[in-house]
Amino acid sequence: MKKYGWLVALCVMALMVGAFYGVATLNARRNADEQRALLEETITRAMVTCYALEGRYPSSLAYLEENYGVVVDEAAYAVFFSSFADNVLPTVRVVARGEGGGA
Repeated sequence: MKKYGWLVALCVMALMVGAFYGVATLNARRNADEQRALLEETITRAMVTCYALEGRYPSSLAYLEENYGVVVDEAAYAVFFSSFADNVLPTVRVVARGEGGGA
């Protein structure tokens, strides 16, 4: 049994490294999802604030960036902003770059 002790230790170590990597990857993915959701919520709040102050919703994301301090990391996220009318809340969808995202 002593003959294969190093092999058992190596296998246990490999399992521990694999488990650590899996947990780290899961946490990174969860953090990325939270950041995307936070950006979407920030844009929505800015739109509602715009409506409350100006009596109309913004016509573009650029308007929110210029007048309400919304900052989008365009290297990390793509923001799809669709405005129908001044009195209808625009549709906003934030997608992390590199994700397909159907729906």
